[in-house]
Amino acid sequence: MFVKVYPEQLKDHWPMICDAYIASVPDPKEASLSLLALNLLSLKAVCWFVLEEDSIAAVFITQVSDDPARGGKTITILAAHAIGVTNETMFLTGYKTMQEYAKSLNITKFDFFTSNEKIKQYARMFENRIEQTYFQLILEV
Repeated sequence: MFVKVYPEQLKDHWPMICDAYIASVPDPKEASLSLLALNLLSLKAVCWFVLEEDSIAAVFITQVSDDPARGGKTITILAAHAIGVTNETMFLTGYKTMQEYAKSLNITKFDFFTSNEKIKQYARMFENRIEQTYFQLILEV
């Protein structure tokens, strides 16, 4: 079961949320954790927990973003981190939850970045997808 974490609940789970974010985002900086906290507290981003048998099995962080390529809005999954083993049921539950959340915001798509082969495999089950490779080059300034 996916549950939304509200701003007043963040402090009780902040270390776990930080661990999930750090594990999901390549080369996170301390400043990005501060920005994450600000975005979660102001509801620009939303944290979700996957509960299995009353314990937290995974952490997701989402944010509504502009879709510059196709127009409109998209829900971007900024971080997804399983505390235990990722499985197809967890992925499908997440998909359905994001679908309902997107529908409540009148958004028709969500996107995410991953290098996790299992997550890629689960996502490839869907015919209604656009799959691209993402590169980010770090510039020396």
